Amino acid sequence: MESQNQQITQIKKELDKQARVDNVQEEEIRELKEEIVRQKERTSYALNLSFKAMKELERETKKQVGTALMAAFGFLIALVWRDVITTYTTDIIRFLRIPAESSLEVLYVAGISTIIAVIGIVVVGIWVPKKEEILKEVATG
Repeated sequence: MESQNQQITQIKKELDKQARVDNVQEEEIRELKEEIVRQKERTSYALNLSFKAMKELERETKKQVGTALMAAFGFLIALVWRDVITTYTTDIIRFLRIPAESSLEVLYVAGISTIIAVIGIVVVGIWVPKKEEILKEVATG
């Protein structure tokens, strides 16, 4: 009987030991699950940040390409108008019968073309809204 009691006591000790091991394992499993959740959150945050950066890069690239294309078209327009302004300026100099050799005629054409271009820049500068005006308009809603 005593041997049975010792066996029962031994079994109880083993069960207690196993229960403690089970508790430790359950705690480790819980900590691992929490770590997995934290890692998923970090990964999700990193992915979102990457997608935002990609979107910003795409937006900025489109903006820069658009600006370059507009500049190219503007340059094309300027080249076309250069010929027009030069031709009409030459005609004006001849109409006014300003005495000039061909080298002075080129100088007169350049001077008058510059004046016309400056007037054009001033007119466009007045027409294009300023940054402060845009911000004020946005702020007033």
